[in-house]
Amino acid sequence: TILSLLILLYKHIDFPLLQRMNGPFAKAFRKIKSLHKNNCKENYVDSILILTDAFNKTFNNNITNSNYKDLIDEHIKFKEVSDEIKIFVGVSSIEIYSSKTFFTKLRFKEIYNFSKILRTIERKI
Repeated sequence: TILSLLILLYKHIDFPLLQRMNGPFAKAFRKIKSLHKNNCKENYVDSILILTDAFNKTFNNNITNSNYKDLIDEHIKFKEVSDEIKIFVGVSSIEIYSSKTFFTKLRFKEIYNFSKILRTIERKI
């Protein structure tokens, strides 16, 4: 039971001083978490920019629809969410580079949960 509690604590605790807990997705998650409290369109767009920036920092390259598969192949631990990454990259590129927006409270919650999943994957050994 102690081991299970330690695993649960590790999944949910956030110590920015530890390098493993201070990666680009962990930083993005903390920023998106504060933006998510005020569910508005501007915060939604900011969260997409923050998450896109975290992808670019993690992969050391600008992620696009044409190169995301190559970048995921280099970073194997993100392979399990490759379909979600493809969807995010497609939608985010539309929202960043055009005047269209897909803002809904549900979509904002999905971005928040996606950043939480990416933070967890980033912590994997």
